[in-house]
Amino acid sequence: MTGADRRAQAFGMPGDRLMEHAGTAVAAAAHALAVETGRWGRGPIVILCGPGNNGGDGLVAARRLAAVGARVVVALAAADARPATRDAGRNWDRIVRDDRLTIVHIPVARDVALLGHGIEKAAIVVDALLGTGIRGPLREPIRSAVELINRARASLVPVLAVDTPTAVDLTSGDRFGHLDREVFPTASTIKLAIVYELFKQVDEGKIRLEQTIVLDRKQAVGGSGVLVAMGTPALSVRDYATLMVMLSDNTATNVLIDLAGMETVTRRMANLGLTATKLRRHMIDLAAARRGDENVSTPAEIVRLLERLYGPAKAGSPDDLSASSREDAIALLKKPKTSRLRKGLPSGVEAADKPGELEGVRVDAGIVFA
Repeated sequence: MTGADRRAQAFGMPGDRLMEHAGTAVAAAAHALAVETGRWGRGPIVILCGPGNNGGDGLVAARRLAAVGARVVVALAAADARPATRDAGRNWDRIVRDDRLTIVHIPVARDVALLGHGIEKAAIVVDALLGTGIRGPLREPIRSAVELINRARASLVPVLAVDTPTAVDLTSGDRFGHLDREVFPTASTIKLAIVYELFKQVDEGKIRLEQTIVLDRKQAVGGSGVLVAMGTPALSVRDYATLMVMLSDNTATNVLIDLAGMETVTRRMANLGLTATKLRRHMIDLAAARRGDENVSTPAEIVRLLERLYGPAKAGSPDDLSASSREDAIALLKKPKTSRLRKGLPSGVEAADKPGELEGVRVDAGIVFA
């Protein structure tokens, strides 16, 4: 992120404008997160700001959120009572005159602890403490602020991070997750596995994307999509795949499951080392669902599947996609759709994702091209 900021400024983009854009995007993401989780208006949005430009982004977000009626608490976690950088300092001077905001200075651990009383009542918490360039152990009051964020997460308060969660080094190759190896129902996110198998069989010459299939009404089911209301159209495999991804069309999905083979999809996932990822039933097969034959995976395996879709291929792996199929698969997943992941992204930022939901299940998984 630091490199991207420097390149933008080298091309003439002023730092204060970059901060305004970034903070506005944070505010939009915070609003979307609070609304999607049903917490908008239920408590204050707590924004923890550090002394640098990451904190400055949080200050802009606070101003933007207050403008749309949010109750916002801004906490400056820094030894000094004003941010250290020029652009963040200017935004601090703007918000201290805004009587819509509650502003506190938390220079020591004791002050952070006082702020933390009742943190479970927050609508969401925004982590705008530190950016991506921090190395070494955290010092106070940042260390206590990170502990406060972790307590909020443990209380099931949604947390939104600016750039990256504080203390996470994005250059290390390390990952972080919560229950990422637990098996969960995937809802329509299992369609990522169908996309993979479809393009693998294209590579193998078993399927042609332009071949046409006449819809058998026995495959038509309700839920999401339009094919259930369209009689017996003859569509290409590519068209069925597009409907499956863009509209999450369950009928189109069932056509592709029958084409590729349900057991073949699960076997391919196992060959990729994704042994918990299983396609067990057609879409809207209520009898199978009652038997417990649910489509399942783990968060960790869905991430690994996305990595295999994006590439590069692993040397000597016969189950990887060709470069052209990877490119086509990602282009398919980038097509317009409504998803929670995309609602939190700034305009112009692409994502290749597939959301899904069932009763009690909300999923979205994808790659963000920032």
